Formats: sequence, structure tokens, C-alpha cells
Amino acid sequence: MEDSDPIRTEWFNWIKSVVGTGWTLVWADSLSDSDGPRPTGPYITLKIIAGPQPTGQSELRKNATTGRFDLCNIGVYTLSIQSFRAGAWAVLRDLQNKMHSPLTTETFRTGVANIAIEERGGITDVSALLEAGYERRYAMDVIFTAPENVDSGIGPIEKVTIKGKLKDARTGTRDVPEFTVEKP
Repeated sequence: MEDSDPIRTEWFNWIKSVVGTGWTLVWADSLSDSDGPRPTGPYITLKIIAGPQPTGQSELRKNATTGRFDLCNIGVYTLSIQSFRAGAWAVLRDLQNKMHSPLTTETFRTGVANIAIEERGGITDVSALLEAGYERRYAMDVIFTAPENVDSGIGPIEKVTIKGKLKDARTGTRDVPEFTVEKP
């Protein structure tokens, strides 16, 4: 899978590592349409159905690569995971259980996208009758957060100019002469 979005890449890689080689894993938006050809054998589709929805105030986070600071919002997302055919319920149950693991939390937290799983939804039976017959399908939604850069490369403070009044409990308010402090 080639995907430049670190959030999609991290989810894809983690789910692939959990379900193994017996399952085909695809992003739902890569399928042509709902009536088009489907992967053979059991498969799982992924789709980010909501987000990012910003929460709270922006925050500064140090960029480990550049050493500078990035202004970030924390976005809330919803990932829909659907499994199809034989073993569909069991594979989602396994994913759901693994999402509770401290190792999974650490894997996502230390990844490039810095994902935090907030809520793991229940597994819902969404089986359907198709022209070719009955198809077993199960779905589960996962709500997660991840930072998104608003402005990157905010450098260190190089110069500060102070001008105005200073309040002191002992001496009251007094004028402060303007002065500047610069980085050496």
C-alpha cells in the first residue's frame, strides 16, 4: 500500500500486523463502487468517516527532526473497520482486544502520526443479501485523536523588548525604561 498520509499508513500497518496474511486489507475509497468487484477471500476495509474535528486550543510540540516547534491542533477522527466473509466477526474481535493492549497504545503513541485510541466501538452485524448470495459482514468504529500541524517550524525566541509599567507590592507601580534582551 502506498499512502503518504501517516495516519492511514499507521492504521493499515498495525491492522495488517494483527490479522496476518490470510486477510486482504484495503481502504474503502480505493474500491471502485459498492457494486464493483470485491477482493477474493476474506477481506477488511478501512475508511476514515469523520475528522479531523479540532478539539481545545492549539499547542506547541517540539519537532524531533528539526528541533523547532510546530503549532498543532488535536484532531478527533472516526475510523470505520469492516470485515467480510468467513471469520469476519472473529477478526474484528481480535482487533478490538488488541486495541486495549499497552503495547498497542505505545506503538501508536510513538509512531509518526502520534495516534491515541479514545474509544473502541462494539461490533455490529451488517450482513447483506447480494445477487450472488448472502455475505457475512461485521463493522466496528474506532474514535482516535492525532495532532495536525497548523504552522510548522516556529523557531526559538531571538529577541524580547520590554516596555511599560511594573507593579511591585512594596513600591507600587513604576515606569520601566524600555530594554531589549537578544540571544547572544
